[in-house]
Amino acid sequence: MCGRNLPLTEGVPEDDAEAVRWFRLAAEQGGATAQYNLGLMYGDGEGVLEDKAEAVRWYRLAGEQGHVTAQFNLGVQYAAEAVSAKATRC
Repeated sequence: MCGRNLPLTEGVPEDDAEAVRWFRLAAEQGGATAQYNLGLMYGDGEGVLEDKAEAVRWYRLAGEQGHVTAQFNLGVQYAAEAVSAKATRC
């Protein structure tokens, strides 16, 4: 999680579910960074059940606003799906 490196979080217990709640509030208001962070949380299953489709949804929303890392992660997800689909056809 991105907040782990901030000195203000020292001694504060990590609560991924609470992070998801706050990211969702900001993401639903159009915050690209919050949308990206939700994509990360869904992609890794942190604070929520892992859901690659939901991760793609949030990456896409952030990417449409110009969030470059979200665009990159979206491309990675699409590439992983393509490789997976090709492997199942063999």
